Amino acid sequence: MFVVSLQTLAVGGAAAVRAGGALCITLNLLAHTQTFHWRIKGVQFEVRHMNGAYVGTYTTGSNGRVYITGLEDGWYTVTEIEAADGYLLDTTPYNVEVNAGTTATLTVKNTLASSILIHKVDSVTGKGIYGVQFLVSDSLNNPIGVYTSDQNGYVFIDKELTDGKYYIREIQAAEGYLIDDTVMTFYVKYGGDLRLWFTRIPETPH
Repeated sequence: MFVVSLQTLAVGGAAAVRAGGALCITLNLLAHTQTFHWRIKGVQFEVRHMNGAYVGTYTTGSNGRVYITGLEDGWYTVTEIEAADGYLLDTTPYNVEVNAGTTATLTVKNTLASSILIHKVDSVTGKGIYGVQFLVSDSLNNPIGVYTSDQNGYVFIDKELTDGKYYIREIQAAEGYLIDDTVMTFYVKYGGDLRLWFTRIPETPH
């Protein structure tokens, strides 16, 4: 999980471009209840004035920060538009007030994404089964997506899931196999990778 700290900086120093406020966007790693000062590069934010006027799009550098100077006093909306690789995008618009001579802060939480690997195999040959479709749903049974096994019987859901409880069931069998519509429960941990193994008995003996 990441924390985005937005600060308006006091005007009057060498960093100020013109009268008004400045905005600093800082990303720090937050794991559980501890904050680590690990900077995150490559996160994009769009900044707009509250009246909708576009201010600009800014990307965090190697120090995990973006500085915007010369802003007029007033309220601004900051929205993350591209997350760092391996993290889920937070599209929530956040409001921050910029005033000369004051400091304002705003905290935004980003979530490290999790992955699962599903492998569907023939119970007799042990070979992967191509073309099996699975429905994955969240803990409230809201569909996450439908995924189809590749030529080796694998489905890889890469960095799309938050930590929590999920359900999975087969909704379409491959040719020559009977469908197994049993609903299975699995859990993913924060930022973790999970492997699920399914076997299937063919309709006719090999």
